[in-house]
Amino acid sequence: MARIQDRPVISGPSGGGGKASGSIAAEGFRAGKGHVVVTGDQPAIRLWKDGFIGFSPQANYDELSIIVGRAAIKSAADLKGRKVGVLVGSTSEFFTKLYLSRANLTMNDIQVVNLRPAEMVTGFARGDIDAFTIWQPFGWRALEAVKDARIITTAKGYFHEWEACTTSREYANTHETELVAFIRGMDAAGKWISANLGEAASLVASAIRLEDIAMAREMLAKIDWNLAYSPKFRADMEKVGDFMSMKIDWKTMFEPRFLAKVSPALVA
Repeated sequence: MARIQDRPVISGPSGGGGKASGSIAAEGFRAGKGHVVVTGDQPAIRLWKDGFIGFSPQANYDELSIIVGRAAIKSAADLKGRKVGVLVGSTSEFFTKLYLSRANLTMNDIQVVNLRPAEMVTGFARGDIDAFTIWQPFGWRALEAVKDARIITTAKGYFHEWEACTTSREYANTHETELVAFIRGMDAAGKWISANLGEAASLVASAIRLEDIAMAREMLAKIDWNLAYSPKFRADMEKVGDFMSMKIDWKTMFEPRFLAKVSPALVA
């Protein structure tokens, strides 16, 4: 956990293998436990709607978001009437909705079971649910635990998950130097990870208590660390905002000037 002026940067992305979810990290941030929080798209949008401000993307991916089911489930149509583990209120729910729509199904056509990520794996292994939507490494863990488990699909072609950095307006107005330095550090770290996957995987596996370093490496290899405030970032975030019935006003909810200070190329 990094620190800005003796306060932690809270990181709880909705993807990845850590214990904290983005929603939990966002609540800690609201309670004043940090100047900056890094979360997935849905918690970030909620914070922005409540008066906080985004200032940088942090990472994005699609293949790490997955739907897992037993071998008999081969398509969205096969989920009809089945019990599906979904982390309600997260992009797990958003992805499930998108996937079902390919078969002209809605969330009402399945039995939604609201579960935390680790609960999905154990529930799936016990037979309490027939499938679940979440992110890695929980899909790989299910494959290890259940013989006939398979990854039905990744989010590739459906949506991109984004992690984003949020701060308070007061901090943004009074600590430009710190936020610019923070972005420079993230940019350098992302480039270093891509060039040193083996070492980075060892560090990440240790940090999140993941014994399988090869699994950590596979996760990192699927993440794009580009920080650009791009049309792609905005369009993907707007799709999630529409799902949440929360329209994003980029002029008031996001401040790209810190990225521009690092490099004008980061603001498109």
